[in-house]
Amino acid sequence: EWDRRRSLDRVESAQLAVLRSVLADVVPACAGQPLEVQRQLLALFDRGCCHAPALGGRAAFSIHCFEALLDICHFADGGVSGESRRRERTGTVELDDAASEILAPLAAPLLVSRCASHMLAFLRDEEECGDCPLPKFRYEEIMFVLERLRTLTL
Repeated sequence: EWDRRRSLDRVESAQLAVLRSVLADVVPACAGQPLEVQRQLLALFDRGCCHAPALGGRAAFSIHCFEALLDICHFADGGVSGESRRRERTGTVELDDAASEILAPLAAPLLVSRCASHMLAFLRDEEECGDCPLPKFRYEEIMFVLERLRTLTL
């Protein structure tokens, strides 16, 4: 079990390193690419949001993919740069505001769909549980999504 856990930790560390590299290097370069290339890149982040803790402890990767979509949608508004807001959250890579502004219209529908999916699944599961409470991680997950949505400015 210990070896399996260490192996999963190494895999997750590698995945996060690749994700950070994509955010730092590929996303800014992708802003000037054809629309289909931009959509494919954003779809990678959307699919990454699907990795749940039950699927081998990939919660960190899922969270980082979700925050990548948020970061892309977060760009300058009201004199406060998107970069300043992104620095307030931990574990994310600062993105270029110009790239975020170009990609945000494509990322926003993915983000809204992902959030709606989480909320609907939570409501469905809560209804099915009846008087039994959902596991604590489910409440933490929905609070995470709602908190991030609260801070989002499109």
